[in-house]
Amino acid sequence: MRDRGARARASGPRRAAGGAVGTLSAVALVAALAAPPGAAAPAADVAPAAETERARQASATLVTLVTGDRVRVTTRADGSQGPVQILPAERPHGAPVAFRQVAVGDSHYVIPTDVQALVPERLDRDLFDVRLLADEGRTGALPVIVQPAPRGDGATTMRAPDWASLGVDAERTLESIGAVAGDVDVSTTADGPAPSWALLDALGADAAARPRASSAGAPIAKVWLDRRVEPLDADSMPQIGAPRAWEAGHTGQGVTVGVVDTGIDAAHPDLDEGVVAATRDFTGSGAGDQVGHGTHVASIVAGSGEASDGANRGVAPGARLLDAKVLTPEGGDTSWVIDGMEWAAEQGADVLNLSLGEPGHYTDGSDPASLAVDALSEEYGLLAVAAAGNEGPEPGTIPTLGTASSALTVAAVDDADRVADFSSVGPRTDGALKPDIAAPGVGIVAARAAGTTLDEPVDDLHVAASGTSMAAPHVAGAAAVVASARPDLTGQELKSVLMASAQHPRPNSVWQEGAGRAWIPGALAQTVTSDPPSLSFGITAYPQDEAEPVTETVTYRNPGDVDLGLDLTLAVRGPGNAAVPAGTMTASATHLVVPAGGTASVDLTLDAARVPPGAYGGALVARSAEGDRVRTAVGFVNESEKYDLTIRATDVDGSPATSDDRLVLQNAADPFDDLWLEPEFSGGVATVRVDPGEYYLAGFFEARDRGASWPHSVTAVADPTIEVAGDTTVRLDVARRARPLDVTTHRETHDAGKDLSFYRLVDGEYNGTVGVTYSGYSDDLVAPSFYALPTEKVRGNVEFELVSLTQLRQPVLDVEVRDGTGNVPATTVPGSVPVVGRDRVRLVDGRSLGDGGTPDARARGRYVLVTQGSVQAKAEAAEAAGAAGVIVRSNGFGTIPGSVSGVGIPVLATDRDTGDGMISVLESGDPVRLSVRGRDQARYVYDTVVEHVGQVPDRDLHTHAGPRNLARLDMDYRAMSDGGQVQVTPIIVRDGRQGVFGIASDLVAPTNRAEYVTATEGVRWYHQVMPRHTGPFLASAFESVIRGYEPGDRASDVWLAQAHHGGFSSPRLGTYDGAGGASAVRDFDSFAFELPLWVDDAGHAVPIALPSEEQARVRMRLWQDGTKVLDRPDTFGWLFGLPEEPTRYRLRADVARSTPWWQLSTRVATEWAFTSAFADDRVVLPLLQVDYGLSLDRRNQGGRTERLRLSVSHQEGSARSEVRGLRLWSSPDDGATWTPVDVRERVGGFAATVRVPRGTEHVSLRAEAWDAAGSRIKETVVRAYAVR
Repeated sequence: MRDRGARARASGPRRAAGGAVGTLSAVALVAALAAPPGAAAPAADVAPAAETERARQASATLVTLVTGDRVRVTTRADGSQGPVQILPAERPHGAPVAFRQVAVGDSHYVIPTDVQALVPERLDRDLFDVRLLADEGRTGALPVIVQPAPRGDGATTMRAPDWASLGVDAERTLESIGAVAGDVDVSTTADGPAPSWALLDALGADAAARPRASSAGAPIAKVWLDRRVEPLDADSMPQIGAPRAWEAGHTGQGVTVGVVDTGIDAAHPDLDEGVVAATRDFTGSGAGDQVGHGTHVASIVAGSGEASDGANRGVAPGARLLDAKVLTPEGGDTSWVIDGMEWAAEQGADVLNLSLGEPGHYTDGSDPASLAVDALSEEYGLLAVAAAGNEGPEPGTIPTLGTASSALTVAAVDDADRVADFSSVGPRTDGALKPDIAAPGVGIVAARAAGTTLDEPVDDLHVAASGTSMAAPHVAGAAAVVASARPDLTGQELKSVLMASAQHPRPNSVWQEGAGRAWIPGALAQTVTSDPPSLSFGITAYPQDEAEPVTETVTYRNPGDVDLGLDLTLAVRGPGNAAVPAGTMTASATHLVVPAGGTASVDLTLDAARVPPGAYGGALVARSAEGDRVRTAVGFVNESEKYDLTIRATDVDGSPATSDDRLVLQNAADPFDDLWLEPEFSGGVATVRVDPGEYYLAGFFEARDRGASWPHSVTAVADPTIEVAGDTTVRLDVARRARPLDVTTHRETHDAGKDLSFYRLVDGEYNGTVGVTYSGYSDDLVAPSFYALPTEKVRGNVEFELVSLTQLRQPVLDVEVRDGTGNVPATTVPGSVPVVGRDRVRLVDGRSLGDGGTPDARARGRYVLVTQGSVQAKAEAAEAAGAAGVIVRSNGFGTIPGSVSGVGIPVLATDRDTGDGMISVLESGDPVRLSVRGRDQARYVYDTVVEHVGQVPDRDLHTHAGPRNLARLDMDYRAMSDGGQVQVTPIIVRDGRQGVFGIASDLVAPTNRAEYVTATEGVRWYHQVMPRHTGPFLASAFESVIRGYEPGDRASDVWLAQAHHGGFSSPRLGTYDGAGGASAVRDFDSFAFELPLWVDDAGHAVPIALPSEEQARVRMRLWQDGTKVLDRPDTFGWLFGLPEEPTRYRLRADVARSTPWWQLSTRVATEWAFTSAFADDRVVLPLLQVDYGLSLDRRNQGGRTERLRLSVSHQEGSARSEVRGLRLWSSPDDGATWTPVDVRERVGGFAATVRVPRGTEHVSLRAEAWDAAGSRIKETVVRAYAVR
C-alpha cells in the first residue's frame, strides 16, 4: 500500500479520535473461526493439505441460513469433509456482516455476527449448523418452529403475529408449546434482504446496530430449527410378565395408545379388525407404513398375534391404537412429531409411544419436542413412553425426546436382562437421571409391514428388530395393561407405579436402566409409590472436598386404608460398580410408617466430598412386612477434576477485552480431541473450567467504537502452550505487545481483505485451526487495522504457525481535498450509481435537505454534504437541486448510512470524523474543493502470503510486496453474457501444510487484470473462476492447475474462452485416490466417473457440481454392449460388477444451461465409445477430448468466417494410441440443420474453416474423432460462439 496507506498506518488504531474511518458497502465481509481437526469438517475457507494436492470434490450441497446467506457444503470423493464456501446475502440498510465459524465433532457452525448475540438463547444454534442442514437436505425454504412472546396482559396464551409479514408460512399450530411451525422464506434477490429478516427483526436483531439478546419488547421469543426426527431402531412377553397379566384378565381393554411413528399397516393380520382406531398422516406422503418401523412397534404394543397363532402377541392386545404418521423413509420434522402427539392427545390417547428421536441431540429437556411432551403430559394426564436412543454405551448419549422430564424413558435389555450395547446411557446434560426403566429390545419378532424389509425378515408377516424402539412399546403396552386395570391412575402416577415395581435382576447401573426392567404383575399390584419416582442430585462441581452436604426428600404415598410400615435400605455404588465410603449418601430413617391414605417422607443426604469424581447411582428400596416393595433409583455426578483457567486481556486500544473478543481453547496434547471452549470476556477477564493438561488458545480480538457493529482493529492472539495443573491465569497484554501486521505494495493499492489463520500440529496431526477472514471492502474503504500478539516458540513434537493472506487492489474510488489535506475515506452507498472518470467540484453544506429545508441553489453542479438519516430523501432532494453528487457523514466506523434506489447521481459515504471536519470548514466559510475520481473496476490486484512458523516473532511484522517476492499473472476473463460477472478466487497450496482459500473478487467481464502473487518456496497457487449473475447465486467454478512461481515470473491465462465442451479435469487439479485425478477410471471390476460439467477452450474445468445448484440439466448414461446399465442426473457415479473380458461401452454426458448469465455453450452432448477389460490395478480409461481452438474476441464472438485449430487428445494418464481422424459440422440455427466442414490435418492437430450465412447469431459445432484402438468421441455444442 502506498500514500494513503502509509498515512493510515501512522495514525495507529482507527478510533473516532484517531485516524480516518469510513463506512462499509453492502458486500461480503467474512470472518471465520474454525475448530480442531478430528472434527468432521476442516476449517472453513481452508483448503486441504498439500500432500494430496486438493482432494476432488465429490458432492456439494447448497444450504441457506435463516439470514439468507448461502453456504456450499462439500464432501470429497474419499468421504472426507471439504471446505464450506459462503455467499453473504444483502442486509437491511446495506449493513456489513462477518461470519464466525466453528467446526466441532460432526457440526460446522456458520454464525453471522449480526445475529450472534441471539444465539443460542433466542435463535437455535442448529439453524447455523451447515453440516446438519446439508445432511437433513435443507436446501430450500428453512423449516422452523417459532414461539411468540407471552402476551403482556398476563394471559398465558401466545400472541398471534401476522406470520406472512414475518416471512413465515405457518403450516402447523403447536398448542402444547405455544408455537407455530412452518417454512421461513430465506430467498434473496439482488435488490434486498431475505424476507426472513422480518422474523429476525421481531426477535430483536438489527443488522445496522448491535443485536439485543434480551427478549424484552420483542414479539418473538425464540426460533428453533425444525429438526429431522428418525425412528430409533425369543419371546419377550414373559420377561415383563405379560402372560400373567393376561391370565388375570388384564389386556389393556379400554385403553388407547398413540403410536407416533412411520405409520401402521392396518391390513396386517395382527393389526386389522379395528385394532387401529384412527389414522392421520402428518407427512404429506399418505397413510400406510413404507418403512416398517411403526407397524413393528404397534404390534409390540397391541398386536393380536393372529399371524402367528398367538405366538407374537402384543403386550396389550385389548388396547386400541391411534396411528399418527410423522415419519417417512427420510425421517420427519420435529414439528410433525409435535403435531402428531397433539392430535393423539386430543383423540383421547392415554399413552403415547415415542420410538423416535433426534440422534446426537442431547439436551436438558428444554428442546421443543421435550417441552411438548411435558406440556401434553400435564394438560391431558397422559403418559409418554420414549425410547432412550441407540447411541450407547458411552454416557450422556440420550437424545430428545427421551430427555423430556415427564417421559418414561426406556432402555433396552436382552433376554438375560443384560443392557444392550447400543442402548443409550445417562445422565442427561444437566445430570438428571435418565433412562427411567428398561425393557426387552434385542431380537424382537413382531409384525412386518407389507413391502418392507426392516432389519431381519423372519417371514412375509414378521421381522426381527433390535433397538430401544422395540423396548419402548413393551413399556407402552405395559402401561396400557396397568391403566386398564387401574383407571384411576394419572399418567405420572402410572410412571411412578411402573418404576416402583421394576425388577433389578442384574447389577446394571441406574444410568443404564433407571429403576430396572419393567414387570407388569408388580405394577398391577403396586400400591405404594415414591415421589419423585427417581431422585437425582445433579452435578457437584470439582473439587468436591469442600462441598457442603445436600439433602433431598423422598415421599411415600399409601393409598390403602391401613397404615403401612416400610423398612428402608439405601445402596449406592460408584463407577464400575465399586463400593463407596460409608456416609456418602445417608437416609434420615431406616423405617417409616405411612398412614392410610397419607404420606411419609425420608430425607436423603449426599456428602459428595467423600468420593472422587464420577457418576454414582443406586436405589432406595422400601419393603413392608406384607410384601410391598418400592424401588427408587438415586444418582449423582461428581464433576471430574477441573480447574479455573482465567484469561486476563486488554485489546489493542488499551480497553479491557469484551465479548467481541473471541478465543478458542483446545486440547493441545491430543490432536483427535474435539474439545472446543470459547471463553467469554467481561471487563477484561474470562474464566473456563478445564481438566488438568496442556491447552492451546487462539482467536481474534476486535476493537470497535461504542455501539458500532464493525471493528476498527483486529488482533490475532494465541498462546500455543498453556499448562494447567491447578487454577491458572494467562495474561494477554495486547495493548502493549501487539505488532502491526500490514502489507505495502509497489503500486498504489487499497486493502481488500485479509485472512489470518493459526495452525497447530502435534506429531504431524492438526489439532488446532482457527481462522478469520475479513473481505469485500469497497476499494477506498479504510479496512480494520490488523495486529498480531507475539508468542513463545514451540518445542518438541509441536508445530505452530500464523499464516497471513492479504489482498490489495487498485483503488476504484479516490476522493481528495484539493488544498492538500489529503484523501477523504469514501465509498458508494448500496444502490448508488458508480463514479466513473474524474471530477473537480466544490462541496456545499446540505444538511437541511430532505428535512423540509429548501434546496440550496449553490448545490447545482456541486457535491452536497449531508448527515446520516433519510438518505434516500436527501439524495433525491440533492438531485432535484442539480447536485453532482452527495457525501453522507455516517455515525461511526463500520456503520452504513442507508441505501438508495433510483437516484441518478453518485451517493458516497465517509466516516464521522472526516465529515465533522468538513462541516467545520464549511461553517467557517472556507471552501472545500474536491477531486473525485472513479474507475469501473480494479485492473490489478495483489494476493500475498506471509508465514510465521514456530512462533509469532516479537519484531516488525510489516511486509513489502514487490518484484523481488512476487510473480505476475496476466489474466484475461472472457464474457459469458452481456454485463455478466465472474468471481475469481485464488487458492494457496502450501507444501506439507494446510492450504488456504484466498479472498474472492467480483469482476464484470470481459476484462483484463494483472494479479500479483507471492512467489516463494513451498507456496503454490491455483485459481477458481465462477461465471455468475448479479443475484445471490452460487455456482461451481472453473479451475486451473496448481503452479508454483519464482520471483519475477510472468505468466498469462485466458478464462471462459468458448467453446465449452465435454472432457476431463487435469490430474493436477487434485487426486482420485492415487489415480492422478482422472475423470474416468477402471478399478478392477468397476468404473468410477467424475466428469466435469464443462471444460473451456483453455483447459479449465468445472471439476464436478450438483446440477440443481448449477441451474443446469444434467444426465450421464452408460451402455454395456448396447444395454443401458447406468443413468444418473449428474456426472459422477460408480458401476460395479463389470465383466472381465473385453467389452464395448458407450458413455454419454448431456449438460444444458440457458440463463441470462450463461448465453453460450447452452447444450453440450458428449459421447465416448471405448473397450475395457479387467485390470489388476486402477486404469485411466483412454477416452478422447476435442478442443476447438477458436480465435474469438473477448466477448466470445467471431465472424461469419472463423478458423479453428482443433486438437484431439486422450485423457491424461491413459494408454494413448494414434488419433486417426476427425470430422466436423456446423449449424447456424441451434442444431436444426448441419453442414459438413472440411477438416485438414496440421502439425499437432487439425484445421478447419467455418462459414455461416448472413444473419446468423450463434454457431453450433458437432465433432467426431477416433483413434487406432477403437476409442471414439462424438460431441455437439449448441451455441458454441456468437457471431458479431
